[in-house]
Order: sequence, then structure tokens, then C-alpha cells
Amino acid sequence: MDNLLQGMSASAEFDEVSRLIGYPSPERMSEPVREMCLQQLVRLPSLCEPWGTWRDFELRSAHQDGIELAGGLQLISRRLAKLMRKARTMRLFVATLGEAVSREIQHLVHDACMLEAMVLDAAATAAVHALTENLIRRTCDEVQQRGLGTTTRYAPGYTGWNIGDIGVLFATLECEHMPVQLNAQLMMRPEKSLLSIVGLTDDGHIAAPLEQCRGCDLIHCSARKAPYLPRPRRGLSPLRNTCP
Repeated sequence: MDNLLQGMSASAEFDEVSRLIGYPSPERMSEPVREMCLQQLVRLPSLCEPWGTWRDFELRSAHQDGIELAGGLQLISRRLAKLMRKARTMRLFVATLGEAVSREIQHLVHDACMLEAMVLDAAATAAVHALTENLIRRTCDEVQQRGLGTTTRYAPGYTGWNIGDIGVLFATLECEHMPVQLNAQLMMRPEKSLLSIVGLTDDGHIAAPLEQCRGCDLIHCSARKAPYLPRPRRGLSPLRNTCP
């Protein structure tokens, strides 16, 4: 499978790392912690081997409980079915930073360098999300030129989609040619890897860059960027979007 991130460097924003380690306002960070963040951000690119790809699946049908893709592939999720009701294609994204950065985090923990490990882990988390967003934005640019649109991003394990379907999706990939594998506990290896999907639609509306945190009810998630906005009950006024 082609590496669509070939030649890219992994990086993370200082403010994002600050937020992930518990400092919503970087100005409140002590100078030693700030210096440690800067050091790990400088180290990060040399520890990463970015790899990413996507694969398209024709959408055959969407019913109440899920969707069917070409080849008879079934994905069970009412929320996924609603998301994909206008889609013609589902695009599956996989991105990873490689093994080296996870090994370095483990070494830091083993050596009791806990602050360094926490900061590097946060930087790697932010970096793999940024690489996935790069693939999705490239998709948005591509489909926009064709007059098409996208749904928002979604993934197994998010609210309303059982994590078990990640195994169904991995079974469709050429895993022997891919530097990301799935273990028996449905965890991706290397650890700093992400899998996501986006639907491609005919309506010309680009929704993929919108923050998916709005639809996830894991309230205390440390990676949350925006408030959870549950779907309003029938007959009630929708919640006002408070995302920045």
C-alpha cells in the first residue's frame, strides 16, 4: 500500500501538548515544564516514521442499524448509518508514527523520567492526529475539485459505533503490506496509530474538518477539543454550537 505521508515530518503544536498534559492555558506552565515540552517537541521528528494511506469502499446501502459496502461488508451502527445516508463512498484512513517513538516513551518510563515520558506521549498523540487531519484535508481538497462533499470524520469506538468493527475494517486491508497491525484486544500496533472514516457525498458540502468531539460523549477525555453536543430529543430546540 502506498505511503501517502512519504517525506512528511511529524510535528505537534506547543499549545496542543500543553492542553494534553493538563495546562489548558500555557501561560500557567512553569518554566521547567515549558522547557521540557520544547525539548521533546524538538526530538519528536527524529523518532517518527510517518506512514499513512486511504482506501475507498463503495456504499451499497444504509439501513436503520448500519451500512453495507461493496463485497458484502457490513458495519453495524445506527449513528454511522445516519452519517452515511447521503454518501456514495466510504473512505478509510490509517496513519501511524511507527514503533520508535513508542519505544522511547517506554524507555523514559522505565528510567523513571515520568515528565519526559508524559510530554513525549502527548506530543506523539497530537502528531498522529495532525497527520490524519492532513490526509482528511487532502481528501476534502480532492472531492471539492470534483464537486463532491464529505461527512464528518468518525471511527469505531466513538459514541454509537462499537469498537469491534475495527476488526472488520482491518480485515479488508492488505495488512501484510501495512506497518500497522491489530492485536487480539483490538489495539493498533504501533501504539501511535489512528483509523478513521469519512463519507464522500454528492451534495458538495465539506464537513470533514469539523471537530468530531461534538458527537462523542466521553466527557472526561483528555484529548477533547470541543464540548459534547448530544442530539436533541424530538420536539426540543437544538443546542447552540459553543465550539470556538
